[in-house]
Formats: sequence, structure tokens, C-alpha cells
Amino acid sequence: MSNIHIDLSKRKCKLISTIPYDIDKSTILHHPVRPIWNSEDSKDFHEKKEQLYFQEWQNKVQNQYTNIDSIIPFENNIDVWRQLWRTIEQSDTIILVIDIRNPLLHMSPSLINNIIDFHKKRLIGVITKIDLVSKNYYNQWLYYLKKKYPSFYAFLPFTKQPIDEDIDGGIGGVSSRQKRLKKKPVKNDSRVENMIKNIIETCLEGYSLNSKLIIGCVGLPNAGKSSLLNSIIGEKVLSVSRTAGHTKHIQHINLHDNIYVMDCPGLVFPMLQPRYILELCGIIPIAQIRETLTAIDFLASYVELERLYNLKLPEWHDEGLWSSLAICESFAEKKSYFTSKGHGAPDIHRAGLEIIRDCVDGAICLCFHPPNNL
Repeated sequence: MSNIHIDLSKRKCKLISTIPYDIDKSTILHHPVRPIWNSEDSKDFHEKKEQLYFQEWQNKVQNQYTNIDSIIPFENNIDVWRQLWRTIEQSDTIILVIDIRNPLLHMSPSLINNIIDFHKKRLIGVITKIDLVSKNYYNQWLYYLKKKYPSFYAFLPFTKQPIDEDIDGGIGGVSSRQKRLKKKPVKNDSRVENMIKNIIETCLEGYSLNSKLIIGCVGLPNAGKSSLLNSIIGEKVLSVSRTAGHTKHIQHINLHDNIYVMDCPGLVFPMLQPRYILELCGIIPIAQIRETLTAIDFLASYVELERLYNLKLPEWHDEGLWSSLAICESFAEKKSYFTSKGHGAPDIHRAGLEIIRDCVDGAICLCFHPPNNL
């Protein structure tokens, strides 16, 4: 467990912090793909073949790296992967949902190659949560993604809560952003309707409306799939939760006549990535976070948390420098979070979880800007 001291003179302090991508040195591993099957073989034979392959794949991933802590906890249930396989196989067009705050985290190269190169399916990237970032930041990513991934059919924006003004990282604080995020989306908002219309029309381009068309929707947990699909469908039929992996089964929704939508459960792919990045991005559920100081260390190195939360440095901290421990203790005291009904020590873990939750929700917006490798 680390507890760095933060040099305020060197820290990049903004409400919206753009972090270089090379800071996490992410490497994405290959995900399990469905073994080639023969229609003449029995169902039991296929399932045994898939189970054997899946076990071999798990062992290969686990044995490929000596430091197992460097591999984040990916999906290990073959039935969930089977739902991804079915979604890709049965869909005519596939939407990959991408959180604008950390796009490359949501774009597994093995998944993209499997959809486009192996299955020869149309892949559309829908970039979500664009209301959390500036227009300039979004445009930088749009330019990068179009150049880096020309095999995508299109990249399109979406948010259920569009705003008219541009986001300025130097204005406002956590409470003001929390207030805006808690507002209910405007009904029949023409801006949302135009985004959805553009997404649907792009999915339908080149297809005959007289034939059955299936649109598949895939993405990591907490990427915004349910919010997107609820807007496409026009009514709330999918539950929306901040809990990563909330949707557990494929859902088939009839959109119009012969047009159907398949919502695949959110899957965590195997990747070499610091666990705290997954925690701050909402990929790992809050309930599964065992310690918070590592994530707060990273977040506080780029975002001036003590200013955003209006915290006071604890009296015991005589060095005059903030640390993740000092931030969490000060926050706990301000919120009256104690380990024993006001008489115990400040509840550091609860305080850290709430700060991480604010980051996941977008009240603190942690963003990664595009790499300089074009």
C-alpha cells in the first residue's frame, strides 16, 4: 500500500485532468474466441469442446505472466463469454460502447479483430458520456480514433444529458458537477433524439428493411450500454446501475418490425493494467475494492482533491504536504465517517470509496488524452 507525498508545485491540478496514455503502459491480451464448430456434432460435444478450450485459455493467460497481480481480474465464467460469442455471430451490425474518458481501455484489439477480420461484421464505435468532457477533448479523440482505426464503420457520439455550454476544467467543483449529474434527463430532448437517429441510421445503412436485421451491443461494464440502449428503444426497459457488470444475460429487444437489438453483458477482458485504473474507471465494482489509497494516490497526483472537496490538512500532518492518507482522513472527518458511531477513528476506507465513486460517476473527471503515435 503506497502513500506518496504530493508536490503541489508540480502537480497538474484541474477538475478535468488529461493524463498521457503512456503512464499506465497498458497491454491488452487476447480474449477467448469460440472454437470452430461442426453442425453435425451434438450440443454436448460442442459444449465439452468449448469448456476444454476455455480451460486451456485460462491456464495460458495465468501462466504467461509470473506476476499475476499485473493482470486485472477478468471474466472467468464461460457462459458469459458464450453470450459474447452469440451476440457477435448473430448480429449484422455491432456497436462497441466506448467511454470517452479512457477510450483505449474499452477497445480490445483482439475483440476488434475478431469482429471485423474474422466474422466480417460492421463495427460502429459509440462514444459515450461526452457531457463530462470538453468539446476540444472529444474532437482530439475523434480525430485519433478515425486515424488509428480506419476499419471501424463510424465513430458516433452519445450522452443522455447533453449540455449547451462547453466544460471548462478550471471552473466548478465536485458539488456543482454532482448537482448537474443528478438532474433527470430532459424528456424528448432534440439533441439526444438527433444522436440516436444518427446511430440507428448508420446501423441500417445498406440493409433492406424487409429482411431481419440484428444490432448487437457490446462493451465493458459501466461503459454506458444500458443508457444508450434505453435511448435507442425509446423507453426504459433495461436497468441502469453504477455497479460494474450489472447486466448478466443477453437481452433481445424488438426495435421496429424486423429490427432487433441484442444487449450483451458487460465483460472485463484480460489486460495488463494497474488495478487502480480499473477501479477509477468503474470497471471493477466499488464493492470489490479492497484498499483505496493506491487509487487515491494516482488520482491526487493529477487532481487537486483537497481544493475540490475544500479539505483541511489534519493536525497530525506536520510536514505540510498532502498524501492519500491525509486526504481520506480529512474527507472522513468532514463527512463524519467514523469507525464506531462518531467515537472511533476516521473511516479511511469509506472516505476513499466515496472519492473513487465520485470519479466513476464523473463528479471528478479523470481523462486520458490520445497518445502521440499517429
